[in-house]
Amino acid sequence: MWSPALQRLRFLYTPSVQVRSSQASGFFLVVSTVFEEPQLKERYTNDERFVRIPRQLRYTGPGEMSSDNLQLRKALNRAIDRYLDDDVPAELALRYAQNRG
Repeated sequence: MWSPALQRLRFLYTPSVQVRSSQASGFFLVVSTVFEEPQLKERYTNDERFVRIPRQLRYTGPGEMSSDNLQLRKALNRAIDRYLDDDVPAELALRYAQNRG
């Protein structure tokens, strides 16, 4: 049985969520298999700005994506704690995190 936190992470890594996240934010995909999703495959096959990205990712690793990463991490940790400890719905807890509350 998956814990609620692991269920949420599993959801966030699903291809459809990764596609929406990438399209909305412009950030790279987290799961490499998502490059094959129809919504993004054309972009990463035909648009020269994106064609090189999958090849370049073979030479990279995870890294911090924000200059205020510690603040973001604290906000997300508070959201996770609210969800797990205070029974705050995940969507509301993440909304608080987005507002850094």
